[in-house]
Amino acid sequence: MITLYKPELRDLWFRRELLSDEETMSYNRAWGGTVRFPKEEWGDWYEYWIEAPEGKRFYRYVRCETGEPVGEIAYHYDGEIGGHTASVIIHSRYRRRGYGGLALDALCEAAKKNGVAVLYDDIAADNPAVGLFLARGFIEEYRTEEKIYLKKVLLKTEDVVMKLAAIFEEKPDTWGFRGDPYFWDYLKEKAEDMDVLSPDELEEWIKAEHLTVSGKELTWNSIVRVERFAHGGMSSGGLSGEWWTETGIPLLKSRLQGRGQRSQRRRTRRGRVPSRP
Repeated sequence: MITLYKPELRDLWFRRELLSDEETMSYNRAWGGTVRFPKEEWGDWYEYWIEAPEGKRFYRYVRCETGEPVGEIAYHYDGEIGGHTASVIIHSRYRRRGYGGLALDALCEAAKKNGVAVLYDDIAADNPAVGLFLARGFIEEYRTEEKIYLKKVLLKTEDVVMKLAAIFEEKPDTWGFRGDPYFWDYLKEKAEDMDVLSPDELEEWIKAEHLTVSGKELTWNSIVRVERFAHGGMSSGGLSGEWWTETGIPLLKSRLQGRGQRSQRRRTRRGRVPSRP
């Protein structure tokens, strides 16, 4: 029997202990083993994972029957693969008591309740935890010499109502002008009640919305200023046609096609260190 607990900031001592234990983190040996989690980093981490998860992240402690924390579970949206990646870590001193399987079941149930259709994970090829995942309904997508890539479908296709806004969740790291992120948010809000479009329909819709807000057609060399997107600074309110045609629109179109492209992206993915979480 386990329970899930959303930790307070003061409870992060256990996460530090978890990540600093060599036996617990032995599965991560190829990528550095233990992970530093100094107290001065707790505040930023807590805000990111607990206070402002933005619907993309989930984190809980796993407690045993006595109320002691025995591990952690988490998932987060990974823009690189276009899906949600799972993480389950049980402290070494509590292993081989069934907590890992119960924790994985609890993570899958939480993700399902939150509308996550599929959970993914990649595990070192020599990690015996692969058997645990397979026993809990995960299937092998493919493998390399180093890793086995797994997934579990939590919601059937007919149970998932994907709205167009989903492709706007993960924002780009760079923009053209200062008005571009505000136009992005404008499009996301408009897309909340829209069903998924084809890639070509998406491009035409973005261009139509650009014309609506700016009065100008969106082309590679178009540069317009939209007062409603002006919030101060140089290029305030500016929309870069070059950025939208070469970066923004191609990125959004690729996300629509992401299901078909996901496997190839995962093949090139490198090992991750669970610093978040």
